[in-house]
Amino acid sequence: MQTPFVEEHLEADALQAFAAYLAAQGYSESGIQKRLQLDELSGLRLDRYPIYLRGYLSQGLVIDKLIAMFLLQGALQFEAAGDLLGADRRDFLLKLGMLQRLEDGRVVSAVSLYPCLGRVFATDHRFRHLPRLRASAPAEPVMYLGGDSYALARLTPRGPVGSTLEIGVGSGVHSILARAHSQRVVGIDINPRALAFAQLNALLNGVPDIELRQGDVYGPVAGERFDRILSNPPFVPSPEQRLAFRDGGPSGEDVLARIVAGLDAHLADDGLCQIVTHLVHHGGSYRRKLEGWLGSTRWDSCIHDFGRLTPFDYAVDQVKSSFGQSYPDYRDELLRWIAGYMQQGIAQVGAGVIHLRRHPGPGRAWHCEEEVLPPRAAAGDRVLALFQRRDRVEQLDDEQLRGIHAAPPAGSELERRQPLTGGKPSFRFRTAPGPLQRTLDLQGHIVALLEALPQASDAGAACDAVSAQGHPQALLLRTLRAMLELGMLEIVA
Repeated sequence: MQTPFVEEHLEADALQAFAAYLAAQGYSESGIQKRLQLDELSGLRLDRYPIYLRGYLSQGLVIDKLIAMFLLQGALQFEAAGDLLGADRRDFLLKLGMLQRLEDGRVVSAVSLYPCLGRVFATDHRFRHLPRLRASAPAEPVMYLGGDSYALARLTPRGPVGSTLEIGVGSGVHSILARAHSQRVVGIDINPRALAFAQLNALLNGVPDIELRQGDVYGPVAGERFDRILSNPPFVPSPEQRLAFRDGGPSGEDVLARIVAGLDAHLADDGLCQIVTHLVHHGGSYRRKLEGWLGSTRWDSCIHDFGRLTPFDYAVDQVKSSFGQSYPDYRDELLRWIAGYMQQGIAQVGAGVIHLRRHPGPGRAWHCEEEVLPPRAAAGDRVLALFQRRDRVEQLDDEQLRGIHAAPPAGSELERRQPLTGGKPSFRFRTAPGPLQRTLDLQGHIVALLEALPQASDAGAACDAVSAQGHPQALLLRTLRAMLELGMLEIVA
């Protein structure tokens, strides 16, 4: 098994002491973002390395040296590494293989260390911009923590569950985070190197009792069901299979489709599946695509959509390299990728998280797509609230709906925008501040309902008042129900 560390030297106590040392020095998401002047750690850019190292990290603080070594692939003299880490810890990490000594005697990190939600995770290096890094590149690397990893970590509800399955465990980030609220966690990966990293990270974070199994998708858990299924699968539509953690076949959906198709057999009746992925749009309904994979319309689905690109812009992002790539090589590869996208009929590629569960009641299963910014803080409670809102609203018939008292949530805002040249104003509604905050442009009858609700005795009276302005009652009731489902209104007890 190709790993940068020696298994017999995996000492849990020493690894946990190392993680505690990093935390004590401020090696955290917020600490690193502050030093590198980043809004998000996933926004780390190779072309800004000289600015990070010669500008922002030039004060020589302990946190600066740790960032340079464990995130930016920097090197230290042997004695300086001992001064930074302590000689005993330096020697332990060298013996383990997390640190390596170069021919000139300098010490470098064989892994990158990414903090996430109060823990830290070792991965393979994201960038291979130096000859020594390219020479040591593994055939099947373990993925760094990117924006997709952080989004899924922040959108996962953290309430107690019996069992969690992670498909494509990679560095183990989601399995390790899930162990804090799951009685049992199983992580699967086809790549033995990923399982070795997940084992290292489990010990590093003091979570040794995760079950790690090698295999493809659901193969290692045949006949088992789980309360939570999490996955960050290979999702890039690619004309070639170069990186197992990245390339999801010509459509990008080879693994995604198999995960979704297997939910009926492996997700508990009241379970929740969350998959972070790139959303490949072929011009049809994404709901229809999900139903085709699921083989049933009895599933509720919600997509948090973080934005979309044309296939041309998306291909550029996947093909371009900051260094070591000639223009003819770039041009030829880009055209090959674009030709593959045209053959697949890809119209847009987005990014987001898909949430799936069996519909719990007798009514019609629902689907929603919400355009939101990727969350920058834990937002799993918002995900649960979305499902709970839908369940509660579904139980209301039209008469019950008319009898409720509803109001916009605290912190939400209705903005009136008056054109400078005159004419009718436009309105924009902002949901309450926090993770998954949304901004919605509103039509006239929705604005009228929002303005009528505070003065009305109940929702029915508000609908009657707005109906008198010429809006059909049936439309107003549908709108009222949709506003409750979207979280624009909440039922006031």
